[in-house]
Amino acid sequence: MSGKSRVIIGALAVLVLAGGGYYYWGMKSAAELQKKTAAAAAPPPPSVGIIEVKRRDVPFDLAYAGRVAGFRSVEIRSLVTGTILKREYPEGARVKQGDVLFRIDQRPYQATLDRANAQLAQARATRTQ
Repeated sequence: MSGKSRVIIGALAVLVLAGGGYYYWGMKSAAELQKKTAAAAAPPPPSVGIIEVKRRDVPFDLAYAGRVAGFRSVEIRSLVTGTILKREYPEGARVKQGDVLFRIDQRPYQATLDRANAQLAQARATRTQ
């Protein structure tokens, strides 16, 4: 190799090294600049409160608003009409068949019975004559 070609190769090597160094330092400074701008643009981390954790019993009470309905309901009706004088059972009590539930005013029925008995007596008296 001649001296001139060595100088050219050396100069090219220096240029390649210089270009590589320039590229490396440029990328490094661009990355640092990007980190700085990202750090400046990002909001600071939020401040949070801290508490000391302690073991303790926690009461387990649940309160809910709601309505309660029985799974079965019964409609109670009387066999005759009349004015109710008294309810014979407490609200919500269990009752069974044959229990007296209400006292109905018996005066109208007693008057009808008395009238029927009077008519019967009159009919018997008429028949025996």
